Amino acid sequence: MNPAETKPSRRRFAVAAGVTAALGLYGVLAVTSLRQQSGTFDEVIHLPPGYVSLTWRDHRMNPDHPPLVRRLAALPLLLVDVKVDPDDYAWRVARPWEFGKRFLYRWNDAGRLLFLGRLPIVLLGGILAVAVFAWTRRHWGLPAAGLALFLCVLSPDMLAHGQIVSTDLGITLFTFLTVIAFERLLQGVTARRLLLAGLSLGAALGTKFSGVGLLPILGLLGLTVALSPESLPVTFGGATRQARTRTRRLAVLAAALLAMGLIAIVVVWASYGFSSPLARDPAVNATFDWSKVQPENPALRWAFEAARGRVLPEAWVWGFLHFLKHSESRPAFLLGQYSETGWWYYFPVTLAVKTPLALLVLLALSLWLVVRRPASLRVECALWLPVVVFLGLSMTRRINIGHRHLLPIYPFLFVAAGRCAGLAWSSASGVGRRALRTLAVGLLGGLGLWYALSVL
Repeated sequence: MNPAETKPSRRRFAVAAGVTAALGLYGVLAVTSLRQQSGTFDEVIHLPPGYVSLTWRDHRMNPDHPPLVRRLAALPLLLVDVKVDPDDYAWRVARPWEFGKRFLYRWNDAGRLLFLGRLPIVLLGGILAVAVFAWTRRHWGLPAAGLALFLCVLSPDMLAHGQIVSTDLGITLFTFLTVIAFERLLQGVTARRLLLAGLSLGAALGTKFSGVGLLPILGLLGLTVALSPESLPVTFGGATRQARTRTRRLAVLAAALLAMGLIAIVVVWASYGFSSPLARDPAVNATFDWSKVQPENPALRWAFEAARGRVLPEAWVWGFLHFLKHSESRPAFLLGQYSETGWWYYFPVTLAVKTPLALLVLLALSLWLVVRRPASLRVECALWLPVVVFLGLSMTRRINIGHRHLLPIYPFLFVAAGRCAGLAWSSASGVGRRALRTLAVGLLGGLGLWYALSVL
């Protein structure tokens, strides 16, 4: 074998081994923890509804959340004998909490079902870690990607939510995939990139209604590229054309977003098993009072009524309207205080308190890097816009019931922090700068050790 070919081959093997080891560490930590953790409060209304949605295509149980990740979590349950009483009162009148408790703790072995249902969530966490590594490496190199991967697999937030049946890890994964797929699309429009971006957007909208927060992010990213002086290549059918003017770029990106939306709608329908009603039983379906969730604005009311069961599944429209109605203030607790309306600063406080200090230091260094050595405007916007928009939306909604609502911003924070390793490896190299490089690498190593010990 040619020695010149051996070195890249060994490098690829080392990279693959490192990523595999990191994923193995995450898997071991998650699985050993989930086996010792009893059922959490919300798993009662996620796993049982996911099972009946998957097997019976019935969405009556807690339609406040789209069913994609619930269905994924319920897939392993198809391998075992699961008992459900279709004549049970809680099922017939659509009481999800009662039904969920009976499903797990009366009719079946809760320990076994929860273990099986949590495994797909661990898998989603592993996919997220790989996506963080790949996107960071593409823009900032291997050292930055390695640090970002390390921060992701040892994140207390990822480990906490990456081992329970809920929608939080799922929306985090699909939000990140949508943004990085769209950023790739903005480099040059192709059918494959358009399809991937649309599928990711659809998965986000089929997982959690907060996925609509992606719409302003994608719009702002597209506007940034459209208004830039660079031309936008568009490749279809083997021919590449350049959108050189702002008008053409705006038209191309508007068409791309429209196409993504159409693909996303198909994915949302697929996540409901192409079944529109809330319940198979017409009598149960009639018990859902649409007048209680309809928006007051006549135009919005007409739009949702037109989309109901035609553009989007009826169950999705009901859940989204219910989500909007219940986005008002709820009782909350923070720093020894109780409030009926919450606080605008709730999430900044939880972000400061619940983020490991080592990661906060790395993020401060990363913000300094934005000023000193910024990447392209497209990449910087793709990195920071999701953080700003999701944090801003969370602060305007006075639902202060958990730091987990900020989970979608963390993959972007891992990438941002990983940039520090890229700078330490590249800028401090060269003759006469070994001491600076050693100092930088030592600082990052110390922060990494601090981060790992605080988590483990």
